[in-house]
Amino acid sequence: MNIRKITSLTALLSFLVLLLNSVVLYIVPQGRVSSWADWRLWGLDKTAWINQHIIIGVLFLAASFLHIYFNWKPMENLKKAGITFENENQNLLAIAKLNRMSPQQVYAVMNPAKETEKVAVKPQMPETPTGLGRMTLAEVCQKYGIDPAGAIEKLSAKGIKAKSDDKLKTLAAAYKLNPTEIYEIMK
Repeated sequence: MNIRKITSLTALLSFLVLLLNSVVLYIVPQGRVSSWADWRLWGLDKTAWINQHIIIGVLFLAASFLHIYFNWKPMENLKKAGITFENENQNLLAIAKLNRMSPQQVYAVMNPAKETEKVAVKPQMPETPTGLGRMTLAEVCQKYGIDPAGAIEKLSAKGIKAKSDDKLKTLAAAYKLNPTEIYEIMK
């Protein structure tokens, strides 16, 4: 978990505890009545609730300032890119809708990729592709860079008679295999 998430979560949780403390301190008996009556709630007297309220209040203020500090640059990036938002409390989806963008695009503007992350990586083809049954042997060879003559030889070596215009689904059914198994033999 990164520091921005920890700070945001701390600010939220301290606010909720501060809210609870405020409600309790609002309903506590006034003045010295609480100490004369030995008033307690959840094992804490009025003084303990006041002390807790002060400590949690300081924690909330510190977390709020850190939250603003850590999120200042993303907000500046939004402004530089010309993305409008109504206030700093809007979520990513609301900002995206307001600017007719996807949330991913807004996030990319807020947190630009580092130079090392910008290197394009060629996506690798999955080990076993899908949709093989609809294609002919020639189409599969062309799409996945397999030599058609070599593929037919490999199939013949396994006892499968195939032509380049045969569909993999038909071949698989004829030899009681599935199209993926035919593809594995071909490659």
